[in-house]
Amino acid sequence: MGYISDTLKQRRHRAAVLVSAATHDTTIRLAQLQQLNTKQQGLMLGPSEQMTASLNRYRDYLGHEYAWLVIDCREQLHADAIAACCGTLQAGGLLVLLLPEQPSPFALRLLDHAACFAEIQQQPANESTWHAIGEACQQLSRVTPNNVAPEALKQQQQIVEQLLGSQSPQLLIADRGRGKSATLGLAAKQWLASHHGELLITAPHPSAIAQVKRYVGANHERLRFRPWDKLLQQSPAANSPLIIDEAAAIPLPQLRRLCQHYQPLWLATTVAGYEGCGRGFVVHFEQWLRQRYPQLGYCQLQQPLRWAADDPLERWLWSALLLQQPSATATSSGIDERYHDCHASELDDSLLAQAFDLLLQGHYQSSPNDLKLLLDDPQQRLLLASENGQITGVVWYSQEGPLSAELAVAVQRGQRRPAGNLIPQAVGYYLQQQWALRHRCWRIVRIVVTTAQRRQGLGSQLLQQLRQQAQQQRIDWLATSYGYTQPLSRFWLNNHYQTIRISQRLDKSSGRPACFAAQALSTELQPPLATLVTYQQQQQRWREQQLSTTDVAQFAPPLLDIIDALYDAFINAYIGFNDAQFALFCQHQRGLICLPQTLHRAIDEAQLAQRLQQPSRASALAYLRQHLNLLKN
Repeated sequence: MGYISDTLKQRRHRAAVLVSAATHDTTIRLAQLQQLNTKQQGLMLGPSEQMTASLNRYRDYLGHEYAWLVIDCREQLHADAIAACCGTLQAGGLLVLLLPEQPSPFALRLLDHAACFAEIQQQPANESTWHAIGEACQQLSRVTPNNVAPEALKQQQQIVEQLLGSQSPQLLIADRGRGKSATLGLAAKQWLASHHGELLITAPHPSAIAQVKRYVGANHERLRFRPWDKLLQQSPAANSPLIIDEAAAIPLPQLRRLCQHYQPLWLATTVAGYEGCGRGFVVHFEQWLRQRYPQLGYCQLQQPLRWAADDPLERWLWSALLLQQPSATATSSGIDERYHDCHASELDDSLLAQAFDLLLQGHYQSSPNDLKLLLDDPQQRLLLASENGQITGVVWYSQEGPLSAELAVAVQRGQRRPAGNLIPQAVGYYLQQQWALRHRCWRIVRIVVTTAQRRQGLGSQLLQQLRQQAQQQRIDWLATSYGYTQPLSRFWLNNHYQTIRISQRLDKSSGRPACFAAQALSTELQPPLATLVTYQQQQQRWREQQLSTTDVAQFAPPLLDIIDALYDAFINAYIGFNDAQFALFCQHQRGLICLPQTLHRAIDEAQLAQRLQQPSRASALAYLRQHLNLLKN
C-alpha cells in the first residue's frame, strides 16, 4: 500500500490519508516520523512533544512550503488549521490527518467527502498503514516538486504588471496556493528597483510575509515589516507607501485607518475562509475602497502555482468545508415551510451549503471552525427562512445556561471560564449577576439575510419567530453580542433588545466595542434586566461626564446592589479595574470610600499606574485594593 506514485507527481496532485481510531502506540509512530524530518521537509502539528508545534500555532507556518504534512486532530479537530496548512503542501505531497477515535458529525463529513476521491484514503491505524506513511514521507523528503504550469506563471506575470502599472491602489484576491505572496514579492522587487527609500508591508502575523521577502531579493532590507497596530500608533511620513497582506484578517475599521494614514499600493487577501475571513470581507471592504478610490484596481489569481488546477486534495477540502459558493440554482425539497428550525447535522448537503454560504457572506470573519461548531455542538441551532426551496435568511443561535451552582460561583470569581455559555458568563462575571448563570438563555450568534431580502423586514420576522419558539420552550431570556455601531444598535433596539453592557475593549474581529443586548421572556427576569439597562445608561452618562453627585444619590436600591457587588468583586480581585471603575466612582459619590481625584473620570487600566504613581499596573491594582480594603474595614 503506497500513497505516493509517479502518476500523482506527474499530474502535480496531492494525496491524503485519514487515519481513524488511532491506537495507543500513535505517539511512538509520530516520534518515528519526526526522526525522518531532519531537513524540515515535513510539518507536524498536534498536542504531543513529538510534533513541530501545537495546532494553535499553525499560522506561524503559513509562509512556508512542505513535502508532507501531519496534523494530529485526535484531541481537537481544528478545521481552520487543516484548511490553512494544506495550502503549504507542495504538488505531489501527502497529508496525514489523525481523526478522533469517536468520529463526530464533522469528522464523518470529512470521511464521506473523501470517498469521492481515490487519492484521499481512509485507513485504520495499523502496522501496514504506519509503514506506508513512513515510506511516503521518507520518499517525499528527497523529491523536488514538478515545475509550475506555464499558464499559472503567465497569469502571475500579467498581475505583477497590473500592480506596477497603476497609480491607484490594487486589490489582489487569491485562494491558497495561487502564488499571492510570490506575486507581491515580485512586484515589490521591481518597485524597489525603481524607487528610493523604504516600502512598508504589514500583515496580521510576521510569518505571513516570509514568502514575500523571499522573492524580493537583494533589496529585501528596504521592504520593512511593521505590525498594523504599531503603524496606527505612529505618525507616518507623507504618502508613505504600504502593502497590506492578508487584509481580511485585520479588523475593517483598522484597515480603513491604515488606508487613510498611508498610501496603500496593494491590498492582498485570501477569501476562502482559511484564516477566519469570510467572503463578506470582499463585499464590505471593496465597497468602501471604491468610494475612497474610484479608480481602484481589482485582480484575482485563479490558477494554482503549488499544485494542479484539478488537485484532489483542494477539491476535497472545498467540498467538505463548503469553501466554494453553491450554485445559484441549487434547491432542496428538505424545507416545505416558511421557517425551519434544526441542527446543522440534520440538513442535506444542498441546504447546509446554502445556509453556510449566507453566514460566510454576512459575517466579516467566518471560518471552517464555524462549520465544525455547527455540526458537532448540540447546543448550536439554526432557524432558516426559505422561499421556493431557496434559503433567504439564517439565524444561528446557541442554547446557553444554566450552569451548576459550583461552576457559577467559580465563574463569578473569575476562577473558571469554560467554553460556551458566553452571555451567561459575561453577565455573571463582568456585572456580577448570579441570576444570569441560573437561567436558560438563547444567544443569537449571527443573523443574516440574502442581499435581495435586506431592508425588507425579514431579519425582524426571523427574530420574532425565534422569540415565539423560545416562549414555547419556556426560555427565560434572549441575548446577543455584536461590534457596536449605531445602525446595528438601532436594529436590535427596534426588535426589543436593550443594551446591557458595552465593553471598553475593542473586539478583535470587528475593531469595535463589544455590545451585549438582551430581552426578558420570563416575568422573573424583567426587573433585573431592566436594572442592567439602567446601569449601562448611567455608566455611559458618567463616561460622558454628565453624571452628578445628586444623580447617584437618587439611584434605586436594585441599582445600588449592582454597584455594591462590583465594588466587592474588585477589592477581592475577582474583576479588573476597567469593569469596576464606575462602581468605585459611585461608592465615592455616596460617601462610602475616598477615591483619588485622578480616578473620578473614566480611564483605561493601562493608565492606572501613572495616575497612582506606581511602578507597574499590578502594583497600582494592589495599592488601590489595599487602600479600599482599609477603608472598608
